[in-house]
Amino acid sequence: MLAIPLPMNRPSEALLAFTKFLEKDEDLQSKIKAAENPQQIIDIAESEGFTISPLELRTWSKELTTDYIPWATKGNEFRRNFFKRAGQQQ
Repeated sequence: MLAIPLPMNRPSEALLAFTKFLEKDEDLQSKIKAAENPQQIIDIAESEGFTISPLELRTWSKELTTDYIPWATKGNEFRRNFFKRAGQQQ
């Protein structure tokens, strides 16, 4: 059976749960803030039991605005480049 991706009109339960989990863990917040690419964030999420896709992270990146998100205080251009660099590394 072919899986048809659903439109992302809202974040997945995994992304919502991960962001809520991060609110309570300053050590993980530090690791997220130090991330140099989206894959590092995805890997951190997976290490804690949350599955987030690169597309989902990028799609909802504008909404992720807490200060421990790498692009949150650095503007839209930094955020776009953060995800663009990841695409060039593949």
